Amino acid sequence: MLLRLIVSIIFLPIALAINTIHLLDPKDTNVDASECQQQSTAQAIWLPETGIMQDLGKGQSPDHIQSQLVETICEMNAYYRTIVRKDECQLAAPRCQNRQPLCAFWVLQGQCTNTNYRKYMETNCPVACRLCHTELFRARAWLDLLQELHRVYSTDEASVDVVTRRQRVLEELMSHLGMSTNQSNYFAEELVRRIHAVIPRFLAKLYSTKEPLTEQEMSLMCQLHGLDPNLPADQVKLAVLVQYRERGHIVAWMELTDALIVRPIQLSVAFAIPNEEALQTIRDLHIPILEMGAGSGYWTAHLQSMGISVVAYDAARGAGNAFFNVWYTDDIQQGNCEQVMQAQPELAPTHALLLIWPNDPDPIDHPQFCHGDVCDDSEPVWDAACLQAYMKNGGSTVIFVGERQRMLQERYGTNESGMSATLQFQRLLEDSFDLQKVVSIPQLWLNDDDMTVWTRKVGTDEL
Repeated sequence: MLLRLIVSIIFLPIALAINTIHLLDPKDTNVDASECQQQSTAQAIWLPETGIMQDLGKGQSPDHIQSQLVETICEMNAYYRTIVRKDECQLAAPRCQNRQPLCAFWVLQGQCTNTNYRKYMETNCPVACRLCHTELFRARAWLDLLQELHRVYSTDEASVDVVTRRQRVLEELMSHLGMSTNQSNYFAEELVRRIHAVIPRFLAKLYSTKEPLTEQEMSLMCQLHGLDPNLPADQVKLAVLVQYRERGHIVAWMELTDALIVRPIQLSVAFAIPNEEALQTIRDLHIPILEMGAGSGYWTAHLQSMGISVVAYDAARGAGNAFFNVWYTDDIQQGNCEQVMQAQPELAPTHALLLIWPNDPDPIDHPQFCHGDVCDDSEPVWDAACLQAYMKNGGSTVIFVGERQRMLQERYGTNESGMSATLQFQRLLEDSFDLQKVVSIPQLWLNDDDMTVWTRKVGTDEL
């Protein structure tokens, strides 16, 4: 490190570089590497976004070194414009900066690949070494975001309620992903898309038993966690992976993604995210909708904006709702499903029943989530009773959004019934209704939900 400082002071002084640097308008994306060199016989064309000015050392280094530096800097700028700026990983670009004035010079010395200097170059010269679009760089950017979100979430933890802190984290997340907090019509779908775009693929592999990490991905895991690169794969897994539900393994610190990203979205927007196909499918039924457990009303608001008649209820409305403090429509009425069916039985035969993630894990189907007396405080299980009441009053069409035990079994070989509806509800639905359509929807991290449309089987008795 001392040698680096000596070189920077004696061999390539910054003061001379300031007189030889020409700033290229960052909006100019038409200048490629060859044009850059033509425009800069003895001066470097440098983009402000790429970090500190690169020192040419004019008068202190041979001409051929200066021309090589110009070529290196021009190629660096072209790399930043054509790859980094266009990368969907919005998180990487702000971190993609050279932090030392001699990065271009060190590139000529081969230090990007030198094992003695590679780690230093990854940190201080990522643009010069062309590392900003790599999976490792993206993974570190994602980890940095999780740490920042954790800081935001934990600030004033003792004095600020958890719902407010989740909302604060959601706003911070949207800001990092380049989204306005002035939420547009389909902001949740776009938010989920951007989240998936910035999570490196090897970190997004949830189920290692079905899709094992490759040798290269194992190497990346070792670099991320500072492990010996020659460590056997089973030991790497033991060191960095943890069991997730019954489905496979995830990187240990990626569990934060659920607490800091998924839950704030679920509890500030909706437990499942609609897309145009899902909403259009509901409209094409040409049936008024009865949504039970409407939560924030995100789905109801979208359906109403399309001219669909929706009657929406939630057992806890307004200040009494333990989940939401944001609402997207004022048309949500208070009431649970059985009460509504008893008071207004005429709704069942005239409306399709819409249920979106009606239940959290319950102690019967998910005993693994019970720790001590935690399950005693869980929300009441109501989805099966709701479906029974709907059927009893002549209901014939159900729209269910959530994870399904049958699909989880087919995809992952697991017997778990999912995180959004009881197994009792799912069996009653399959026994009494025919599946008409399956619609893929944007999936939040760690979720495997979809939207399904069901119609009552001919000849099934009313319960």
